[in-house]
Amino acid sequence: MIDTILRMVNKFIPDTDEANKLALSLEQEMTKQMEMKSNIIQSENANGSGKWRPRLMYMCMTMVGAHFVMYDIIPYFIIICDIDVVIPMAPENAHLWSFLKIGVGGYLGGRSAEKITAWIKEK
Repeated sequence: MIDTILRMVNKFIPDTDEANKLALSLEQEMTKQMEMKSNIIQSENANGSGKWRPRLMYMCMTMVGAHFVMYDIIPYFIIICDIDVVIPMAPENAHLWSFLKIGVGGYLGGRSAEKITAWIKEK
């Protein structure tokens, strides 16, 4: 992304010295922002609050599993065992799956950002 911005700077600012100064200040600002993001992630991991992503995914998996058991497994078990139990109607699955997609997307995006910042920090 920074390469695209630098090309645009060179395109719209004809003076090479001014373009280089602007490019340098943009790179410094991006580096500062990356360090700030990295510090936030490191602070989260240090005090344990960085573990919210896996916990959120466990909650999503539990909800999907409970939905599957309640509306797909138990009705067959009731028929086989001849038990008289009333199970409420199943809600629409579209909302549940969209919730799971958002959870997975957030988890993967967050983990990728953590790994990228750690990789950049090493260099």
